Amino acid sequence: MIVYLLLLILSFLLSLIVTPIVRKLVHKNGILDMPNERKVHKTPVPLLGGLAVFCSFCLSLFFALLIPWIRQTLIDPARGWAGLVLGSLIIIGLGFYDDCRNIKPGPKIFFQSLAAGCMIIGFGFQIRAVSNPFGEGALVLGWLSIPFTFLWVVGITNALNIIDGLDGLASGVAAIAGLAIFTIACTNGNPFIAFISLILVGNVLGFLVYNFHPASIFLGDSGSLFIGFWLSFLSVQGVQSRHNAVLPIAVPVMVLGFPIMDMTLAVLRRFFRSERDRGVIDKIRFVFKADQCHIHHKLLDRGFSQRLAVVLLYCLCLIFAGCALCTVFLPRINHRVWVLFLLASCLTIRNMTDLKTARGPHLYKSTSRPYIPESDAIALKEKKG
Repeated sequence: MIVYLLLLILSFLLSLIVTPIVRKLVHKNGILDMPNERKVHKTPVPLLGGLAVFCSFCLSLFFALLIPWIRQTLIDPARGWAGLVLGSLIIIGLGFYDDCRNIKPGPKIFFQSLAAGCMIIGFGFQIRAVSNPFGEGALVLGWLSIPFTFLWVVGITNALNIIDGLDGLASGVAAIAGLAIFTIACTNGNPFIAFISLILVGNVLGFLVYNFHPASIFLGDSGSLFIGFWLSFLSVQGVQSRHNAVLPIAVPVMVLGFPIMDMTLAVLRRFFRSERDRGVIDKIRFVFKADQCHIHHKLLDRGFSQRLAVVLLYCLCLIFAGCALCTVFLPRINHRVWVLFLLASCLTIRNMTDLKTARGPHLYKSTSRPYIPESDAIALKEKKG
């Protein structure tokens, strides 16, 4: 455990040192996230925080490899590191270009799928069978294995990107998920995933020092996509037993419960809110159009400050991570934990989603004016009156 603690401290300190250097370079080159009617921040903030996370991640791996025990664990001829490295480079390159120039959804999904393919083919990462979360038995995916794995990797990669709407939200959620994965990986005797998870957690926590409200640097697509890409891999590999090919699907779903829930709601909301006479292709295009109806936007609408909204969502993620850990350490109460997870999800959806406004193009009206929480709008109307 001492080695793990030292590794966590090392990765945290490296991120703490690298982030302000990247922030200065980004600011000097004018790569800033400018405020607009859809965004919450009021002043330009440096982007490309993902470059800081990526650099500190690589440096942490380099120093970790200097320790013989860790080097023997990580450098295994049977592991396809080339696939992970190539996939990571594609993702960070995609995010870098998107932060600088903006990329349309089509090419973005293509390169994400290309990175997922590198992971699947190069590393041999594949979800072949999933367990029944409500009972015994397993579902062998067969020919659906590769499409399901693609969907998981691309979905989780984008899920972290979607929730990156408030200062420190995506970073903190990733840290909580990473700690849960680390704990489960240690229990399953998987030091490879434990080391990688801990390094990622340390890097993200170091970045969070500068990313929490008021943020002096944003993750950007480069950061959220890179972290989501690795979490899609770690969440499956960490919970899967080395002697059992069956994936306990409930565990990674619970660990990443909040990003999955927010992304699912966003996809359904954007698909069904378009005009009824639109075709399926137009509805799919609407799915990729951003809005202000995410869970964190709903919290702001209810008058919560950015900090309090983020802390509340941290608490929700801790509940989900706790449910995941309970299914691992207390398998006898697996059904009850699953019910608790579903109950917490339903309550969150019920309170944070206005089902009556889930349809219609009127949800886009807010994009033509600056984003103002409902509480501030009411106070402004009273003042004018």
